[in-house]
Amino acid sequence: MIGNAIFLVIIYLVIAAALVVISKKRKKDYHFDEMQEQIRAEGYKIAYITTLFLLCGIIVIDTSIGRELPEYMIGGLLLVVVMISFLVWGIYCIVHNSFFMLGQNWNSYFSICLIVGVVNIISFVSGIIGWTKEEAHTQSLIEMIFTKVSTSGVMAITFLTLAAVVGIKMLSNRNAVEE
Repeated sequence: MIGNAIFLVIIYLVIAAALVVISKKRKKDYHFDEMQEQIRAEGYKIAYITTLFLLCGIIVIDTSIGRELPEYMIGGLLLVVVMISFLVWGIYCIVHNSFFMLGQNWNSYFSICLIVGVVNIISFVSGIIGWTKEEAHTQSLIEMIFTKVSTSGVMAITFLTLAAVVGIKMLSNRNAVEE
């Protein structure tokens, strides 16, 4: 299990280093125009309202079950709320062409989202496999899913969804240019 954690840390460091190299290599003057800023602000507003509704849902669930939810479950649900809000904002901005600055290449961001998503899927699967191989389960499956595995699963879903939306938008832009 420690080997998996070290492997994932190394992968994340390589991705972070690649991002730094890519950003330093491209010294172009990227910026958002006024229309993009307005669209991004609208996306923030929609994501904020989404966050409020989802948090209210957690409160309703917590009070309606008749007992307090365990801390690990609340932590997992809060992570899901944050990631859903981020996805709402990201998808809104991508659809309205304001996720990336003017002149930026979408291919590198598509690749990064895809790589981070795949790495998190590997972490998710290795966490479940590691739990099944334990002879004496120190925690229940539900507790393990909401603690260790939920982070990897939610991050995988988030980044793979962003990669899919960016890929679809790239294809639609390419088809529009060809026509």
